[in-house]
Amino acid sequence: KDWEVTYFNNSALTSVKHNDLKLDPKESFWQMFPKAVNTKFFTQFSKAFKDQISVSFEEYSPTLHKWFQIDAVPYGDELNVISKDISPQIIEEKTNNLEIKVFEMNVEGNFTIEELLTFLLSGIEELHPTMYSSILKIENNRVYHIASPRLPEAYTKLLNGALIGPKAGSCGTAAFFKKQIIVDDINTDPLWDDYRAAVSPYGFNSCWSSPIISNKDESLMATYGI
Repeated sequence: KDWEVTYFNNSALTSVKHNDLKLDPKESFWQMFPKAVNTKFFTQFSKAFKDQISVSFEEYSPTLHKWFQIDAVPYGDELNVISKDISPQIIEEKTNNLEIKVFEMNVEGNFTIEELLTFLLSGIEELHPTMYSSILKIENNRVYHIASPRLPEAYTKLLNGALIGPKAGSCGTAAFFKKQIIVDDINTDPLWDDYRAAVSPYGFNSCWSSPIISNKDESLMATYGI
C-alpha cells in the first residue's frame, strides 16, 4: 500500500533493469521509476488498489524504452503485477500500419514529398521516442534540409547548405563516401571536429547516417540521419 517493492522474480528484474535503477528497500516503486508517474502504470495501479479490482493494459515505459502488457491483481494491501515485454510485436504492427498509410498518401497524390517524408519520420520517431531523425537532400555537393519532425529549427538552418566531405559530420561524410557512417560519440569522433561546437548546445551525443541512392542511375539523392 506504500508502493514498496517486496519481490521481483528474475525475469521481471531482468526486464525492468536500467542503468540508474537501484533496488533500495527505502525507495518506493515510483522513486525507482519516476517517469512512470505520468503514465498508465500509475493511474491503473492506483485504480487497482483503490477499487480492489484487477486491471490489464498496455503501456510504453519512457525509462526502459519498452512496451509492456501489464496485468495487476490486488490482494489486500498488496498488488501483484505480471509484466510482459511486447516491444517486438508492437513495433512490427506499428511499422506495418505506417508503411500502409504512407503508401496510401503517396497514391492519393495530394501531398508534397516534404509532407510525406515528415509524416514517415514522425511515425518512426513515435516507435523510438528517444530518436531524432532527418532527411537531407544533396544538391551540388551540399546538404539541404527536407524533413526532420523533431530537430530544432535553428540546428537544421545551421546545417543548410553545408558541403559534403570526408570529415563533414555523419551525414556529410555518408554522402561523400556513399556509405553508412556510424558515430557513437560525437564528442570525440574526428568526423565531427568542425561541427562539434555547433551541435553541443543541443545535447546530441551520437549520429548514424545512411546515403539514399537512386535505383535508376545510382546517383546520390539524400541522406537519412538518426
